[in-house]
Amino acid sequence: MDSEATNSPRSRRKQTALALIDAYTSLNPEAVMALRTEDSIHQILPRSLNRAAMNSTRYATYLTTILMPYIKSVSVTVEELLEDAAQNKIAAWVHWDATTAVGPWREDFVWILHLNEAGDKVTRSLEFVEGTSDYPSRLRKHIARIKGAGEIKRREAL
Repeated sequence: MDSEATNSPRSRRKQTALALIDAYTSLNPEAVMALRTEDSIHQILPRSLNRAAMNSTRYATYLTTILMPYIKSVSVTVEELLEDAAQNKIAAWVHWDATTAVGPWREDFVWILHLNEAGDKVTRSLEFVEGTSDYPSRLRKHIARIKGAGEIKRREAL
C-alpha cells in the first residue's frame, strides 16, 4: 500500500466506494451510474451463475428496470473495506438488507471495484453474491406476473 492509503482514513478510492454504496442505499440509479465510467463493466459472480458481464448501458437498464424498482428500502452495512492503492482497487464486504415487493432480501456481497486513475469512478466491478438467496427467483416470478397481467390488460383493451 502507498502512504496515501495507509495514512489517509478516507482516500479518494474509499470515498468513491462509500459514495457508491450510498447511491445503492438511496436507490438512485443515476447516482450509481455517475460514479462509473461510460465504458465500465459490471460482472455478477460466481461464474457458475452464468451471468453475462454488463456494459454501462446494460447495467443502467438492469438498475432501472430489474433491481431498483422492486426495492422499497435497503440498508447496507459495510463489514470490511480494503484498499489496494498499487492496483487502484477497493474490495468491500457488505451486508444487504432490503424490503422488496416480494418480501425481504438479505444477502452478503463482496464487491471488487477497479477505479480510474483519479480514483473517482469505477471502471470495472466484480460483484460476488451468495448465490443461495431465493430472491432472484421470487423477483423473476413477480416480474413475469406483472408482465403477464399487463399483456392481459392490453389484450382486453383491444
